[in-house]
Amino acid sequence: MILRKNVTGTVATELVGIGKNLTNVKSISITAVTAAVADLYIQNTSDTFYLIKGVTIPLGTILELDSNFLRFDNSASGYGLFIKLTSGSVDVSINKQ
Repeated sequence: MILRKNVTGTVATELVGIGKNLTNVKSISITAVTAAVADLYIQNTSDTFYLIKGVTIPLGTILELDSNFLRFDNSASGYGLFIKLTSGSVDVSINKQ
């Protein structure tokens, strides 16, 4: 199963909400529709942990993060997954095994 999201603008976008039981993530691909600068992070009610921060993704390229890098607790007491762009637009694909 693949979850897909188009992301534009500079407002943080929730990719996976807390408690959605996102398990077995194989990879996350971030494709630059226009040149982009992105932060990808997990967050709960009190903490934020960045997976990438301020990463430039040139037009037409794909940044892929594999499962070894993406393990986090997504239970009701865990974390949600978010992306925030400083500029540009991207397509995000979350590939579950």
